[in-house]
Amino acid sequence: MGPRAHVPSQGDEIAVAFDLTVKGGLLVLPEGSRIGDLGITDGKIAEVGDLPVAGNVVDAGGLMVFPGMVDTHVHLMDPGPTEREDFPTGTRAAAARARGGPIARLSRFPREVIAELSKVIWPTRKELVTYTIVVIVFVSVLTALATGLDIGFSKVVTWVFA
Repeated sequence: MGPRAHVPSQGDEIAVAFDLTVKGGLLVLPEGSRIGDLGITDGKIAEVGDLPVAGNVVDAGGLMVFPGMVDTHVHLMDPGPTEREDFPTGTRAAAARARGGPIARLSRFPREVIAELSKVIWPTRKELVTYTIVVIVFVSVLTALATGLDIGFSKVVTWVFA
């Protein structure tokens, strides 16, 4: 824990000035969750409790506060067509879906697969023909290359070992 500056507050109490005070969040702690404040000094949690307002303050009312880092690797449509989903709505939906046991999650799986498949953009007839021609040409070129290499290697092997 780094040094903390002491600033007098109202009454006889002494307020500790932290580098940052996170006020009123739902603190997720090893012993459980509760509404409270965090005092942060030198990038580390220095104190947990009902702390006085001093220094840089972040109002975390209505938010969850986790110690450490949470991996936010998610597949959302933001950036993208945010009229369908953005970061706040997508993460709220993911948190709501996280509730329930393994049976509930398994029962949701087919619905989620169908929902993802419904997001697929279907090509027009012209695009489909173009994609098909590109794939056929690509496969034909690779097949010709593989055939040429095969014939070339067989001639070299025949010449070396014959």
